[in-house]
Amino acid sequence: MAKLIGRVRSSNFGENLFITKAQEFLDDHYIIYWNRQIFGREFDVCILMPGKVFWLLN
Repeated sequence: MAKLIGRVRSSNFGENLFITKAQEFLDDHYIIYWNRQIFGREFDVCILMPGKVFWLLN
């Protein structure tokens, strides 16, 4: 199960479903950042994959 960093629940059904399924299917080497801010801008989901690239979904 992937490690989740960020908000635990949202009022957005689609975000909750995506995060739940991503945690379920990704192994514990993956890190999911959810609703975080960088340089004053907020993103919805960022998935870090060790030794590879990252996905940033907004």
